[in-house]
Amino acid sequence: MKINKILTKLILGFFTAIFFGVASLFSYWKKKGVVSKWIATPILIAAILGTSVFGYLTVTKEEISFAADATVNTLVIGGGGGGNTSGGSNDSGGGGGAGGYQADAAFVVTAQGYSIVVGTSVSYGVQGNLSSFSTITAIGGGKANGSNSSPGSAGGSGGGGHTNGGAGGAGSQGSNGGSASSDAGGGGGGATQVGANATTAGGKGGDGTSNSISGSAVTYAGGGGGGGDQGRSGGAGGIGGGGAGSGSTAGTAGTNGLGGGGGGSNGAVGIGGGGGSGVVIIAFATDGSDGVSTDSTGGSITTSGGNTIHTFTSNGTWTMVAAASAPTVTTQAVTNIAATTATGNGNVTSDGGATITERGTVIGTSTNPTTAGTKFTTSGTTGAFTTSMTSLDPSTHYYVRAYAINSVNTSYGANVEFDTLSAGSGGNMFMMFD
Repeated sequence: MKINKILTKLILGFFTAIFFGVASLFSYWKKKGVVSKWIATPILIAAILGTSVFGYLTVTKEEISFAADATVNTLVIGGGGGGNTSGGSNDSGGGGGAGGYQADAAFVVTAQGYSIVVGTSVSYGVQGNLSSFSTITAIGGGKANGSNSSPGSAGGSGGGGHTNGGAGGAGSQGSNGGSASSDAGGGGGGATQVGANATTAGGKGGDGTSNSISGSAVTYAGGGGGGGDQGRSGGAGGIGGGGAGSGSTAGTAGTNGLGGGGGGSNGAVGIGGGGGSGVVIIAFATDGSDGVSTDSTGGSITTSGGNTIHTFTSNGTWTMVAAASAPTVTTQAVTNIAATTATGNGNVTSDGGATITERGTVIGTSTNPTTAGTKFTTSGTTGAFTTSMTSLDPSTHYYVRAYAINSVNTSYGANVEFDTLSAGSGGNMFMMFD
């Protein structure tokens, strides 16, 4: 954002008023003998200096700019929890809970390297692993436990309960797991849906959440279905990579890269399915409008719909490179004013992260002249510069602005006004500031 000159002058006026108020107060106290001149004089000098410094910072600088925050769209999915089976021939394990679901469409980033952790897949009956990016952490899905009547474990989404009434585990970044019946295991929780309670069949895994960060809609973090009674149906896996439960075969593993929970199974026929691995996805505008450059590195890089997408399916580093911006330029007072010539003065205080290809001054008889009109160029990139402005008309009121160009845009300083001298006049200078 920018603080314009009117606002800075108002602020200066406020501080000037404070200075004169302090000066008057100490003058009064000095006359009344409340304070001595040895106390009043240093305070008055300090007030004068403080006001002068503040005036320089606010009035001689044509604008004060603050860099906008760079932001990215992020999706962090934890690894899914494993479904389970049982040592008993007629017992069934619950489905594993989905990995935690964490999304932020405007996460603030800076130019640095970020460590990426992706929750790996796990075997049956094992708690899911966390995924993380910067301060965002998606915890692993809750496992289904293998003991008779045992509850599912808590996690990103909770694991399903074990046969004979085991309760579903709690989900802290998703949904709870479903409860078991006397015959079958409960479904693991998904990102948006609670795992279903079991009947004679295993409970269905809870569905996950759809997200289009990758360029198309994908559902992540589905819970695993609960195992069914021997020879009966297990619960279906939740949409979003949840593995199906079974009563006649081993449970299906959760889908890698989606954080799905594993399906449960019956102890007489097979083991539960393992939990699927998580994923970390970072996306930003390819044109640099989010403040992030396509020179950023890390993960598998794709583009879609005007966005650049970095996908991590394993641990790595995302290195953020800031996008270039327009230059920052100020205009100083015109000097060496004559009838047909004058010296323009400017300063390129920042190149915006891209090479300056041209700089100089523009001049016209109307406010806000541009490079489409009369311009005077000079060599160099950043820093103070001068231009020799020639072929001017005598006795004419002009507006001048410094400018600089980089690959992003053309930037201008504020208007400075001056009058050329009459023909045959000497070199006395006259100038005004808007």
